[in-house]
Amino acid sequence: YFFKEFFDEDFMAYYSKLIDKMEIMELAAIFSIYADTKQIKEQSDLFTENATLISYMGKNKIAELHGRQEIYKSCNEFMSLFETAHHMNGQHLINITDSTHATGTAYNITTLIGKDENGNKTWPQSNARRVRIKDG
Repeated sequence: YFFKEFFDEDFMAYYSKLIDKMEIMELAAIFSIYADTKQIKEQSDLFTENATLISYMGKNKIAELHGRQEIYKSCNEFMSLFETAHHMNGQHLINITDSTHATGTAYNITTLIGKDENGNKTWPQSNARRVRIKDG
């Protein structure tokens, strides 16, 4: 904060909150990259031990996972069904609740490519997903 003396306390609090939100958005990007590269252990390590991950397709809840172990197990099993994955992140709604906690909703479009029972590649229609993450 080199210019701290030039800005009032309200501005610095606002600036700090913006930085926190940007870091969370970067975390969502890293989460997607780990999914695309099938680094599921590294992906699950992004979560706290008591995190909750809730995924939606449209208005339908498709998964609610509790804790790092369950997140790892479920994501690893699911991603093993596909040969290739591509996640495109969209808007993020982030609420900083205090200096160590946040909640939010992140949107992304996921394309998953697998193989059918005959070994032919399958390319299902891309799915829009909304993910909510609660820490603690």
